[in-house]
Amino acid sequence: MALVKINPSANNVLAFRCDYPVMVVNLPGHGFHEVYRTVPGADQSPGLSPHNRWRQLPNSSEVELPTVTIVSVQDVRGRMVSLRGGRFVMGADGRGGKSWRTQLPYPGHAEEVRPFYLDVTEVTVGEYEKGMEYLPSALKAHYNPAPPDLDRYAVTFVTFHRAREFAERVGKRLPTAAEYEYAATAGGTRDYPWGNEEGRSLDVKWRAGPVGKPEFDCTPAKIYGLFSNAGEWTDGHLVPYVKEIHPSILRTQGGGEQFFATFRFTREVRGIPVSAVHRQPIARELEFGPRGRCSLQADRAYATVGFRCACSSSPRFMD
Repeated sequence: MALVKINPSANNVLAFRCDYPVMVVNLPGHGFHEVYRTVPGADQSPGLSPHNRWRQLPNSSEVELPTVTIVSVQDVRGRMVSLRGGRFVMGADGRGGKSWRTQLPYPGHAEEVRPFYLDVTEVTVGEYEKGMEYLPSALKAHYNPAPPDLDRYAVTFVTFHRAREFAERVGKRLPTAAEYEYAATAGGTRDYPWGNEEGRSLDVKWRAGPVGKPEFDCTPAKIYGLFSNAGEWTDGHLVPYVKEIHPSILRTQGGGEQFFATFRFTREVRGIPVSAVHRQPIARELEFGPRGRCSLQADRAYATVGFRCACSSSPRFMD
């Protein structure tokens, strides 16, 4: 059994999905917050962030999970864009009538996205320092001496766990992979955030700099930097799109347990070719645009990977 302390009131409604560790805390008249909490198994040890940390209660088999603090909705949605969501074609088959059905990670398929809010830009160095009250030591060492406008740079050198912790602190969450792709492709109608012009992707430099640059990397909803500047952590796993190689099937086949071990400790990153993450020459990856995806170690920090936050328009899983 898990005991959960809720701030600021005990008058709350909870929804918890065991197959997807999301806890929804809704306080009527105040707002709601969607956070992640791990209810540990017998072989698990606590982590360092709120979503994977717990305390064993003395002389008991019960654990106490970190407090959930709800930030007023009015304070959360500033500098966010409202997206109506809906059904769209997710994957490479939706791109300009072209098809890559032989590319198993990318086949087009219908996906439903609920209405949500998304940050206008990536989280900046200044915003991260204010929310977390520190900056990663690797980031400070990387920018030495620091440029005068470092506060406006997209924050990088942040692990997935720290990105999720920051999002919780400010009353938000990380976007799902489907939400990212919906925003970056204008609901599946564009190849790139700026339109269908592939040549412009050759002008993109994937290294962290001031957010909102280049100005052409902008969606019709005026969201910037979804396919330039820093790559972005999402709350997704790199699950194959085709049912024939779904993880539930892979586990029963050769290498399945190894796949699950990898799956557990990685997260899906969007908005950057995987070659750019590892600072290698970029070949064919550009043509996949923001539909391209890669899987990175959740506990590692990368010089070219940051994040932005999302927020649901209404509490998920409470319908």
